[in-house]
Amino acid sequence: MALLPGLLLLTGSLIADPYFSRHPNDQTILAGKGATFTVDLGGVGYWDTVFYQWEYSNNGGYSWDEVPEYGSYYVSRSSTTDTLETTSTPPGFDGTLYRCRVSYPIDNIYSDTAFIFSDEALLTVNAEPYNIGRLPASQTAFEKEPVTLVARAGGQPAPVYQWQVSGDGGTSWHNIQGATRHSLTFTAGAGFHNGDMIRRIASNGIGSPAYSNTFTLNVIPAFFHTPAALALDDDGNLYVADSFRHVIYKVAPDLTATLFAGAVRKAALTDSSGTDARFNAPVALAFDTTGDLLVADSGNGAVRKITPEGEVNTVATGLASPGGIATTAGGNVLIADTDAHVIYEIDSHGELSTHAGLAGAPGFADATGDSARFRNPTQLHVDDNDDIFIADTGNHIIRTAAEDGSIITWAGYPGASGTANGNPATSARFDQPRGMASDTLGSLYVADTGNSTIRRITDLGYVLTIAGRARSAGFADGTGNTARFNRPSDIVFDGNKSLYVADTGNSVIRKVDLPTGKVVTLAIFKAGTTPPPPNTHVLTVIKGKGSGNYAEGERISLVANDPPSGTVFDGWMSINGGSFSNAKNTSTTFTMPANATSVYALYEPVNSGNSGVVTKKDAYGGGAPSLWFFAALTALIALRRRE
Repeated sequence: MALLPGLLLLTGSLIADPYFSRHPNDQTILAGKGATFTVDLGGVGYWDTVFYQWEYSNNGGYSWDEVPEYGSYYVSRSSTTDTLETTSTPPGFDGTLYRCRVSYPIDNIYSDTAFIFSDEALLTVNAEPYNIGRLPASQTAFEKEPVTLVARAGGQPAPVYQWQVSGDGGTSWHNIQGATRHSLTFTAGAGFHNGDMIRRIASNGIGSPAYSNTFTLNVIPAFFHTPAALALDDDGNLYVADSFRHVIYKVAPDLTATLFAGAVRKAALTDSSGTDARFNAPVALAFDTTGDLLVADSGNGAVRKITPEGEVNTVATGLASPGGIATTAGGNVLIADTDAHVIYEIDSHGELSTHAGLAGAPGFADATGDSARFRNPTQLHVDDNDDIFIADTGNHIIRTAAEDGSIITWAGYPGASGTANGNPATSARFDQPRGMASDTLGSLYVADTGNSTIRRITDLGYVLTIAGRARSAGFADGTGNTARFNRPSDIVFDGNKSLYVADTGNSVIRKVDLPTGKVVTLAIFKAGTTPPPPNTHVLTVIKGKGSGNYAEGERISLVANDPPSGTVFDGWMSINGGSFSNAKNTSTTFTMPANATSVYALYEPVNSGNSGVVTKKDAYGGGAPSLWFFAALTALIALRRRE
């Protein structure tokens, strides 16, 4: 008769129950090799039928399944011996338990069957470490910016990790203390410097350690030290007061910066022109109705004025510590004297008077004139409707002036710091709010300094957090609450759909796209110098007809480089419009737009190469690509990688 798999037929009568005279032994092998488990049956006499079945358990013996006699397994049997073999054993078999089950009839009564089980045997599958994925070849980061690297490894037993750094181009490597996880987070510029190389080692005592590819860090020095205040002129120039350096910078739309007034680290009260003038801890900026830039010169207890040509004059002195400044539609200048707890006003004749509050009397009171009380008010803002807003920083609230001139609380609750959003606005909570800005829809934006967030107060009184996570200071570009700020002091609306943020604790300027909540860091660099490498994870490379003057509508043939080693071509891009005959082909025809533009071939993943520029006839352009482009490009690539 035909026998079932595992069935051994012997003739005779059963004299004794079978038993295992040999049990399977634990096995330790390398991945890809085979393991053998063998049992022998003992007992005196014969029995008619014996059925062998190997079983396995992947949960420590809690439950068992039958081993299939195919695929990764092979079973051989003869007489009273049965053997199970694993073939080309994968690492996933590690930790599996095996046993053999034998069934036989009792007293030759086939309807009644008995079982015996062998001892359990443990299979250990070792595998030498191997890399899972790769590190980026390089990354550009600002000073104080956190950088996170991830380099996982496989192996059995699980490998242990050690990160290493080399400061001499890879000649010598040193262990990074405490860096023993699959990921490494560090702060650029804090022990990790421009040009440093980093790698990860994974080892488990089996075979050779696995070394990741090397990563190179590019560090951009932060252009500012303590950016405390911002102002934006009608030409798109951004002015930045660096309070620690005692100077005012001017940042052009292409992100090139010049020293507009004052001298770095030279504090004094000097009226003069440009860099011959002197300030002492300027902390607030605002334009007056004539286009002059007003400065709250806190350390000098003064209000200064800078003409567009850079001439600096003193408007008022004798203040305690002016921390906020704004101009009304009628040309009057409002000053928040922080340490005096009062709001002053300078009229069109230059006369200084008290607008609200009482000098030297901190507190809280919604009232008119000197009956009102403030506690360390800082920034001021006047919106397009000539409404006045006051950051009553010490009271953790936003105040405003009613039509009758009385001071009322607009958002937050006096003396109660917190993080809550809500409606009405007085149900929300702030923590040391400072800078404010308003958009064209009537919303007021607040730099909530103590919470390290950006808040929005709608015209209906809803308070929302639009960027950053409350009380989670840090440095990270991202969208909404994935972004991180460090005690932002001031903000300004660009007149379109974005906010600029003085991220004071991080020494950088950030930009918030209001429709999406996306936050990017502006790569500001000194005018007349080469811009820093873009902080992107792709590379902009093009080869073709080369730079030159082209007319609007002219068609230009472009051919991308052969992809650099390890990369693939990922399409064409232009920063100022124009069109490609096929943006996904390495050979394309580009139609020139109305404005000068830079054209790039994208490669994925990261690599470096040469940029090419296409310039319209008689147009100013060419040269290095705009940093605005790099910010947009970073966002695009990040989006692609999430898809």
